[in-house]
Amino acid sequence: MTGRLGRWSIRSALAAGLAVSLVLGAGVVALLSDVVTIGPITLSSGEVDLAHDVRVGFADEADPTCAEGVDGPITGLVRDLEFEVVRQDRVNATAAPLELCLANVGAVPARIDIEWALLSDAESGACTDVERELGGDVTCEDGDDGELVELLPRWRLRAEADCTDSSTGQFSGGGVVVPLRMSFDAGASCSRLGLTPFLRGLTLEQAARAQTDSVVLEIRVIATDVR
Repeated sequence: MTGRLGRWSIRSALAAGLAVSLVLGAGVVALLSDVVTIGPITLSSGEVDLAHDVRVGFADEADPTCAEGVDGPITGLVRDLEFEVVRQDRVNATAAPLELCLANVGAVPARIDIEWALLSDAESGACTDVERELGGDVTCEDGDDGELVELLPRWRLRAEADCTDSSTGQFSGGGVVVPLRMSFDAGASCSRLGLTPFLRGLTLEQAARAQTDSVVLEIRVIATDVR
């Protein structure tokens, strides 16, 4: 009795083991043939969220805080440099100030940098007798290189209202090397930014060479996020 029970138990155990191995084998086959699908995946580019927005306009009674200021370029600004003899051999030169207003109409504080670049300094029009005889200018035909930028060592920059700093931009070798830097809170404006070339103590020879010259400058106003 005991032997038959033992033999049955062995057969049952072998049968059970066979069943287990079949199940495990089926599982191995299923893993080797498994498939995972991910998709579809779509990537789309959105717009850059600019936190600051600087605008520039003309400082006048109609728009003192640049509410109507523009983002794009302002062109066509012309200022005549007037020479005045103050002594026998000395000349002062002045030009009407360029009055601009700046505004940060963005939502966060920004640093405002104003940079200057010289685009050209050229003779404009025919030579005059004063240029040739008094100034000794032998390159004064229309389109020749001018000498006026050499006499513009600095522009005086005056900031008023909410501007927190002001400075003086300086020309050096035909390019401005010192920018004006100011900090603007969100919504702040500078109601008046005066750009005034002012020259004292020029010699008559210098002033004569610079006659009929035309200097073209480009002004860049740059807003940088300071969050």
